Amino acid sequence: RRLEKLNCDLDNFDLVISTHPFIHPICNSKTMMMLLDPILHTAYMAKPRMDKYLSFWKNDIEKAIKMGVPRGDIFYSGPLARPKFYKENKTTNENIILVTAGGGWINKTEKFLIPILESFENSEFKFVFVCGKNTRFYENKSKKFEGNKLFKFLSWQNESEMASWIAKSTAVLCFSIAQVSVEAGALKKPIF
Repeated sequence: RRLEKLNCDLDNFDLVISTHPFIHPICNSKTMMMLLDPILHTAYMAKPRMDKYLSFWKNDIEKAIKMGVPRGDIFYSGPLARPKFYKENKTTNENIILVTAGGGWINKTEKFLIPILESFENSEFKFVFVCGKNTRFYENKSKKFEGNKLFKFLSWQNESEMASWIAKSTAVLCFSIAQVSVEAGALKKPIF
């Protein structure tokens, strides 16, 4: 419905790129699907099939070929991360569990805060929550858990700050598959 409201004439473009398997545009333009997930779902190959595919993951290529996509129609870029994450090569483990979710999803951590407090009360780990642009969550939780050594809440972090936090984390707990998940992988950190 949201796409229909845009009234976008897809035939006016040379290439239409789709990033979601349920949005296969039907048009006279060339079409391309970005294979964003590390596991290739058959929905990506639903008809009408795309003209070209862009894969971030090597294992997608063989799967796509088995599903009937010609090798020449698949382009491989490798996982995409912001430049700082390729340059960051010194990592440490400072007993930090970095919790990422993006501003919209960080609210989903709410119901886990007390169970984490109870389960990790005497642990050496510190849970660092990246609240992104969700200033309400950041301010509320920073105030509520002020002085608590187990939790730390961060507001918006730029590229360098995120690379630094991931580099010193023991693991990253992701509430959504997002850019940070790929970047944590680029720094060879376990992702849960």
